[in-house]
Amino acid sequence: WMRPEPLEITLDRLSRLGYEGLEIMAEPTRYDPAEVRPLLQKFGIQCWGGVSIMMASRDLIHGDKYIRLGSIEYIKESLTLVKELGGEVFTLVPSEVGKVVAMSDPEIEWSWAVEGLKHIADHARTLGVRIALEPLNRFETNFLNRHDQALVLADHVGDDVGVCLD
Repeated sequence: WMRPEPLEITLDRLSRLGYEGLEIMAEPTRYDPAEVRPLLQKFGIQCWGGVSIMMASRDLIHGDKYIRLGSIEYIKESLTLVKELGGEVFTLVPSEVGKVVAMSDPEIEWSWAVEGLKHIADHARTLGVRIALEPLNRFETNFLNRHDQALVLADHVGDDVGVCLD
């Protein structure tokens, strides 16, 4: 998402630099597994996981219920993409990146996050993909800024949900 270029160019560079794997940008409408798998094989790169791209009204704690529901579906589709590419871990930021003002009180936003993440975690379990919640700094989001918060949220969602510290 920071360097939008054709995936083949990225994979070529990674291969030349000795990389063996990548975390793919979770954009299910952009990446067709039938096209991506041969590219991964061509360059000897494994897709070990994916990362959510929480922009453009992708937000599990949004005040609009339909944005929350759409965000759940986006993440489920992203998990399926990662599984189809052989990935095992999905790094998930629960809220829209850049939104630093809460839309409700902390308890309600927390309950929206837990509710949405439980649906997502159920889907991830059926696929055999593990979720890793990623906290961001306070300049990127008003929600989930510290590792201790991420650990508590992971515990509320399920024993198999972890934390990614980037």
